[in-house]
Amino acid sequence: MIELRQSTAGQEVPLGYFLDSGDGDTEETGLTIANTDIKLWKWGATSLASKNSGGATHIENGVYYCTLDDTDTNTLGPLVIFVHVSGALTIRLECAVLPANVWDSKYSSDKLEVDVAQCGGSTVAAGAIPNAAADAEGGLPISDAGGLDLDTLLAHLDVAISSRAPESGGNIATIKTKTDNLPEAQKG
Repeated sequence: MIELRQSTAGQEVPLGYFLDSGDGDTEETGLTIANTDIKLWKWGATSLASKNSGGATHIENGVYYCTLDDTDTNTLGPLVIFVHVSGALTIRLECAVLPANVWDSKYSSDKLEVDVAQCGGSTVAAGAIPNAAADAEGGLPISDAGGLDLDTLLAHLDVAISSRAPESGGNIATIKTKTDNLPEAQKG
């Protein structure tokens, strides 16, 4: 499956092998493939559409390529390309049209954008992360400065461990204190 970038012109896809319709083996190298010979099925469609513009060009050995434009790739999801031209067997190519930021994060140097929609079971307002320490579902505690509050985190872990594994022998503070991993000079 070929992954394509949504609404982006200039994306080339290979088509083929085009084989002779009579013997099913001979490579067809001299076909004239117009845009109307190339049919697209976009996600959710109930009919096929002709490729927006431009046909296909032979590369070699019965393999051709076509260049998709922003109209051809404007619908997210599966995109199936069918080509049936006189003298050759039908070709089918499955593609997937991805959002631009997803495609860029996979095939370019962009990073995948992720936005918090929920935290601790609550919807997050734009630009805000709720203080999960007050969350009844026991989400991660966030300090007012935006970082994790270690004391509250340890308290949440105590509750989680003792409520799920009472046979553990105690709370996390008695098993491991927050200063155990510090060098001696830094222990207070």
